[in-house]
Amino acid sequence: MKRKLTSLSWPVTISNGELHVPRERMFKDIAQLADNPEAMLLLKPMDNPKTHRQLRTFHGPIIEQVQSFIMATDGVYKSVDRIKYDLKEQFLQKRKKYWDDGSPVIWKIQHPTKPGVCMEWHVEEVPSLSDLSIDEARGFINDILEFYLHERGLTIVIDPDEADPKFKD
Repeated sequence: MKRKLTSLSWPVTISNGELHVPRERMFKDIAQLADNPEAMLLLKPMDNPKTHRQLRTFHGPIIEQVQSFIMATDGVYKSVDRIKYDLKEQFLQKRKKYWDDGSPVIWKIQHPTKPGVCMEWHVEEVPSLSDLSIDEARGFINDILEFYLHERGLTIVIDPDEADPKFKD
């Protein structure tokens, strides 16, 4: 039986030979692995990780203003989680999923018009923001700002003081 690879990552810093980690987030993530009989923690340097400023910008003013705009123009309430997912799905390239042994995650799907005929589909998922580099996160945020400005007529104002406090530097 194949197991899904669980990948956890945290923004860490090393100063004076000490590793500093976000304890609350780390403990919460590790607690979710309690039912996993085998877990491995790998430490590796991250190449060009996104910044806390980028996270604050996305989770703070962008989400709040997009949510308010959708409610005002479309008359529809969307939760913060739904808006985050919709924006990631719209502006990020989906990535194919793989098992921990490297084999693809394949779903068999019934053909819509031919009974008994199944098709194989390599499962794709919207990437997590934690998987983005600084440049990818910058492109993602710029794509959102440009789309809402040019396609929807919304100018998203970004004030760093109003950003989500849990992502403060």
